[in-house]
Amino acid sequence: MSSAALYGFYEEYFSDAKLVRPQAALLQLTAHPRAFLNKYALACDEIVGQTSGTLQAYFYTTGGLADAKRPGTVLKTHRMHDTETFHFCLLNPPLGKPDNAYTSVQVHYVEMVSATSATVFNNIVWKPLTTNVQIMVTVQLSGCSFLWRTQNGVLECAHLQPTGGLTGPQLQAQLTGHGANVYGRDDYGEGRVVTIVGVKRGSDWRIYAQKFRVGTSEILSVHRIQPPK
Repeated sequence: MSSAALYGFYEEYFSDAKLVRPQAALLQLTAHPRAFLNKYALACDEIVGQTSGTLQAYFYTTGGLADAKRPGTVLKTHRMHDTETFHFCLLNPPLGKPDNAYTSVQVHYVEMVSATSATVFNNIVWKPLTTNVQIMVTVQLSGCSFLWRTQNGVLECAHLQPTGGLTGPQLQAQLTGHGANVYGRDDYGEGRVVTIVGVKRGSDWRIYAQKFRVGTSEILSVHRIQPPK
């Protein structure tokens, strides 16, 4: 399909309300994060070697009408419904997407760092969320632990991946009890992966965990983990 035809495909589906324009979806995410996450699947594309920082990102729709599932409002996961998937692509626009399929936004990116049994809590490199950027993203957790704490009034985050024979539960146990909040494998369970996203509301950050069945984009649940609810 030519770029002009692809642009036209998206424009037709946006106009017919079969897909949500990325600009409108991003506004929903920042204004009503829990409602957005209950309705749409979300992920952050990985860039190997990219360090934590405030980065240019591109928020895009995958363009599929049934590439994800969400729970029903009454029967929850007993009755799943087709939904749309949105991604954050870092640094460069997503390949193969026309420019009406994405919108640009600044984000705080928290890199995934490998951790072994020799890792100690004091060696963690924290990402402080200090600027006026409204969104924090990281790649999906699939055994990893996500940490956050407040230092001198500033929220700091870290994302650690178990390596060197260290399991997800073992990593979470090592990181627990040092004064930081830890969300790890014991919280989201085996056979599950999690998207972590933060949204700044006024001067406060809210962090959410969107849980999926591994290997799918089936939304199983959404939890606000900071502040806990």
